[in-house]
Amino acid sequence: MNYLRNLFLKKQPVVMQSIAEAMQRKDDFTFKNYFLLYACPLCGAPPALSGYGQSILWIALKCINDKEAISFCDSCEQHFRIPAAIFAEGILCELTEVSQIPGDQLYNYVKAKYVETNTQLNLLHTGWYDFLIEANANGPVDVMAMTWNPKDECPLCGRRPYRPIGFSYACPNCMNEINIAQEDIDPELGVRVICNHCMKTHYVPPTVWCPKCHRSLFHYYSILRRIAKANGVNFEQLRLKKNEAG
Repeated sequence: MNYLRNLFLKKQPVVMQSIAEAMQRKDDFTFKNYFLLYACPLCGAPPALSGYGQSILWIALKCINDKEAISFCDSCEQHFRIPAAIFAEGILCELTEVSQIPGDQLYNYVKAKYVETNTQLNLLHTGWYDFLIEANANGPVDVMAMTWNPKDECPLCGRRPYRPIGFSYACPNCMNEINIAQEDIDPELGVRVICNHCMKTHYVPPTVWCPKCHRSLFHYYSILRRIAKANGVNFEQLRLKKNEAG
C-alpha cells in the first residue's frame, strides 16, 4: 500500500494563515460541555465541521503523558500541536491526581467542578490561544514521519488496532443514506457501491484508508472529500446533517 502513502505525500501545499490573521480569531472559541471549539491555528478555519472540537479531557491526558497533544483540522487536513501551556497554572497537576483514581473519576470530577458550573474557561490559561499559535509557528506536524508503536493509536488517523469501523454518508446521486463497513472497501481497489434507493453506482476509492497504519480508515470528513472527488460531486452533498451537532 505504498502508493497510498505517496498519494498522501503529494497532497496540496501547507495551508497557513498569518500571525495577524490568527490573532484576530483568538477570541473566537467556546466550550460545548467537555468540548473546546476554536479556530484552527494553521488555516484559521472555524471549529470542526461536526460542531465539536476536542474533548478537554483528551487534551489534558495527552498533555499529562506527552507534554502536548497532536490534533487534526477537518478543513485543511493538517495536524497541529496543542501544548500543555494552554492550561491554567496547577490544572494539569490537579487533573493528574484525579486521573490516578480508578474508574471514571476524572470525567465525573471535571463534570461536577467545571462543566455543570459552566466554568470550563478556568481550565485554560488566559493566553492559551497565544500559546497554541506559538506552538505551530513552524507549520503543521509531519505525522507521516513520526515514529510510533503499532500497538498504540495511529498518529495520523487516531485509531487503535483491531477496531474496524463503519460510516454513513449521503448517496452522491439521490442523497439517501448509505452505510458501509471498513471491511467492504478493498485497500488496493476501493469498491463500487450500489445505492438501494436509486440503484445507481458510485465509487469509494482506496484513498479512504489511512496511508500510515493501513489498518483503518481516515478521518470522517477526509473520507467524504475523497468520495466526493472520486465521483465528481461537491463534498457538501455527502454530509448527513443528522450526524452533526446543531
